[in-house]
Amino acid sequence: MKRTPLVVFTDLDGTLLDHGTYSFEPARPGLEALLEAGIPLVFCTSKTRLETERWRRALANVHPFIVENGGAVYVPEGYFGTGVRFDRRGGGYDVLEFGRPYADIRRALQEIRASTGLPLRGFGDMTVEEIAGLCGFTREDAALAAMREYDEPFVGTDAIGLSRVVAAAAEAGLNVVSGGRFHHLVGGSDKGRAVRALR
Repeated sequence: MKRTPLVVFTDLDGTLLDHGTYSFEPARPGLEALLEAGIPLVFCTSKTRLETERWRRALANVHPFIVENGGAVYVPEGYFGTGVRFDRRGGGYDVLEFGRPYADIRRALQEIRASTGLPLRGFGDMTVEEIAGLCGFTREDAALAAMREYDEPFVGTDAIGLSRVVAAAAEAGLNVVSGGRFHHLVGGSDKGRAVRALR
């Protein structure tokens, strides 16, 4: 990949993709202009790697991408040549990891649920059908969304309860990020940090 003076980073849900329909048609002229100019378009999303790969295929995107609220950066192997250090390699990617493992996040959500008494439910507590219904996804897309590695989307609290969840998460060294449909429990990562590392 040759160096370019400009890189465009974009979220997916509610940004590149319409919040209700998940269509990217309104953005197509911009996408085509970026492609013609050779400007990399980097997805930076709360979606999983598998979900993001689906959108990369749909948009013929070959560039690195950031998943699960900055939990990891996936770089196609060889994209930056040699001499760049990564945390691991696998599945055709060099990977920078910033988030904590999903199993740790799941345990923390269970502890927060117990300590706050709130009926918190994460994706790990839901069936694929429930996730599909909450997101407006097909069953196939919901299955991809359930394959978490670094963060846990959850429901089950109002604004007052959320402050208790945030405080309990902080005690566990975690953060809560709120999106358009869910709150997310994350550990040690954020999108800005991942963007800076990739840049």
